Amino acid sequence: MYTLLKGVGFGMKKILVLIFTFVLSASMAFANSSIVIENSNQKDILQRIMKNLVKQGSTLENVSDYSFTAYNVDTSLLFKVLFGSHPETRYMITAIQDGKNVILSLGMKSTINTGGALQENIYSYQHQETELLIALKKALLGYYSYGFEGKKTRQGYKITSVCYDKSKVYEKLSVGDLIVSIDKQPVKGMSKSDLSYRLSPVKNNEIVKLTVRDAETKIVKDIEIKSYFVKPTI
Repeated sequence: MYTLLKGVGFGMKKILVLIFTFVLSASMAFANSSIVIENSNQKDILQRIMKNLVKQGSTLENVSDYSFTAYNVDTSLLFKVLFGSHPETRYMITAIQDGKNVILSLGMKSTINTGGALQENIYSYQHQETELLIALKKALLGYYSYGFEGKKTRQGYKITSVCYDKSKVYEKLSVGDLIVSIDKQPVKGMSKSDLSYRLSPVKNNEIVKLTVRDAETKIVKDIEIKSYFVKPTI
């Protein structure tokens, strides 16, 4: 596949990759989302992902030089009560070398065994696929972080988790705190994409200035947080 891609433009490469991924997955009706993993090797990427999934208890199927399928059984009691069976969610991962980069694709589907008959339930997984691919990229390459995560609310950006061992974030932020402005710009007027951009550093010791309302005291304070690098985990 790499030989086929060599010498063609990036737009055509994307088309060929999508066609290749579709051919691999069409029989299983997977949808697919993709992400670029910079400066990586296709075989190394696949091996690292497979090793991590097996370590977590996943079963691998249809393993080839370019792709594999992994699945786990969802043991949710609710599904067993409603459908009389446990659903299996399958993940098809494909990796194609594109010069120095790897185009990593992910497709998802779920299957429920009801009364001995397999019923394929194919949902619009694109949003979940994109989130999983972003998480995979971070786990493979590492990433820069300000040491906290949260979600946008009507009042601002509410802190849902804090890293307690980096950059002394724990001294400045706590779960439940509300960020009302970032670099003097009100959070209320920001879109989710703008918010994500402002809270995604691209280098070490990048500073973000926050105005925060303390969850317990309700006191509003101005603080500065420095970014740091989180090492790859797989």
